[in-house]
Amino acid sequence: MAGETYSTSGVGVSGVANASTGFNYGVYGLSPSTNGTGVLGRASASTGNTYGVFGDSESTSGVGVYGRATTTTGTTYGVYGESRSTSGRGVFGVASADAGTTYGVYGQSDSTFGRGVYGWAAATSGFNYGVYGESRSTSGRGVYGWAAATSGFNYGVYGESRSTSGRGVFGVASATNGTTFGVYGQSSSSAGRGVYGRAIATTGTTYGVYGQSESTQGFGGYFVGKGADAVYVQNTGSGRGLQVAASADTALWAQTTTGFAGVDGRSARSGGGIGVFGHATATTGETYGVYGRSDSTRGTGVFGLASATGDTTYGGRFVSSSTFGYGVSGEATATSGFGIGVRGETNSPSSIAYGVFGFAPSGGAGHAVFAFGTLAATGAKSFQIDHPLSPETHYLNHYCAEGPEPYNFYRGTVVLDAKGEAWVQLPDYFGAINRDPSYHLTPVGAPMPNLHVAVKVQNNRFKIAGGAPGKEVSWRVEAVRNDPWVQRYGYQTVQEKENEIKGKYLHPELHGQPKEKGIHYRPEPERTRNETSKP
Repeated sequence: MAGETYSTSGVGVSGVANASTGFNYGVYGLSPSTNGTGVLGRASASTGNTYGVFGDSESTSGVGVYGRATTTTGTTYGVYGESRSTSGRGVFGVASADAGTTYGVYGQSDSTFGRGVYGWAAATSGFNYGVYGESRSTSGRGVYGWAAATSGFNYGVYGESRSTSGRGVFGVASATNGTTFGVYGQSSSSAGRGVYGRAIATTGTTYGVYGQSESTQGFGGYFVGKGADAVYVQNTGSGRGLQVAASADTALWAQTTTGFAGVDGRSARSGGGIGVFGHATATTGETYGVYGRSDSTRGTGVFGLASATGDTTYGGRFVSSSTFGYGVSGEATATSGFGIGVRGETNSPSSIAYGVFGFAPSGGAGHAVFAFGTLAATGAKSFQIDHPLSPETHYLNHYCAEGPEPYNFYRGTVVLDAKGEAWVQLPDYFGAINRDPSYHLTPVGAPMPNLHVAVKVQNNRFKIAGGAPGKEVSWRVEAVRNDPWVQRYGYQTVQEKENEIKGKYLHPELHGQPKEKGIHYRPEPERTRNETSKP
């Protein structure tokens, strides 16, 4: 059968199945040849809305155009469409029904190397589409491809474009509500691809798969993996395996209900590889390069593990380049209970192992560790240096003096005058931050049985008398800290434990108690599998 028309709005072949029920076909073509064509339609007019093949069915179970390649081997096509116009469509399908499960184009191939639908846009420039499908039904599919074979390399939908501005497969979900999909792909084969996109052009902004949804509840691309990877992305060049952008809300959202990881990122590159890279490009506002959250009562918002046992590795490394930035900021937002902003722990008994290590340039005005508030330790507090007599083999530790009150002390020596007296000048801020001073005097060079404090501290000085003229006296003054911070918040020597931690200890092992009795004891979450690799 051949059909031809020279009208700019004519129809080469028109097939209409008017029956309102049953399986009927507007046009049905069959060719048993391995190189034959079941139906061939050609619209030779170079302008106007023309159709190589136009099929129309008014039945709820009918098919406007149905193509079937019955041979089970070879490169076969159920429907093959080609357009050489820079704005043409190889195959254009519209499902105009506003309800029901409808398909703009439906293709099926039972061959292990067949294509359910194959579209090829041969033009090398312009906006062209290998396959373009549109459905206006809230439950319809613009393009639906199904690879029914359960083995071999098959494709539900295969799209290819060689244009630097083309799209191999382009899907748009234009509905503004409902659960919509720009592109939806599914494969039941153990080696199949639900959606496979490849952009072979070596220049230009190209996309292997590009999905867009304008609905507030829609998805540009939606992928589901059952017992395997929902999405597998690989880039063998220097670009990104996957780039996701969103103008609002979330660019990439991944969820697993029973699987190991919502997102699993890996890099095999040595000397600069990044498993997961997060970049918040906005230059203002409170943004996050990587944001992690866990709703479990024993969960971890962000977990980092450096599994290598040699060299310098970091479980987590954070860097801030801002002059007002924080390398690490930890905050426990609960207003009661046992919250810790930052917790550091080491399991090594070595003298060079540290739960928390702070570093500041030697001689600088900053601090390696600074506490904005009180500071406490259950062990001894000390400074540590290389031993001056054995610096290669030993440390020298000096420990802090401690007492039941927050003390300040001041010391020095003074030479007595001809009367055996002297005024000792204290810092000009002494009276502003101290109260209740006590005095300690030690004669140097001669006994001084009558040495005493003649005048207590007044105007930041005190007077010594009763000593030997011209001799030295070593003095020390201790006072209770009384600056505005202590005046407002005070201090506690004996402090009662809160009800929720009564019966627990800072160091339960020192009292013959099990570790579970420790105030800071937190059992580690059970690791059901090696966290360095996928199951």
